[in-house]
Amino acid sequence: ADTTAIYAGTAWWYGDGSRLRVRITQARERIEEAIHERDGQDFAEAFVGYDEAVATAIVRVGSMIK
Repeated sequence: ADTTAIYAGTAWWYGDGSRLRVRITQARERIEEAIHERDGQDFAEAFVGYDEAVATAIVRVGSMIK
């Protein structure tokens, strides 16, 4: 997520991109919780959510750069 802030710019990441930043943070927290609870199914679902959130942020940033 910090790499996204560098790539997109902190003004966007903490401004218009904050919704995506929160989504990524929540997904990461869910992954950490699943690891702590040793819940493989929840981990897999959380990882998919994290991957989707990061991909969405990258696409959004990429469209701003073009």
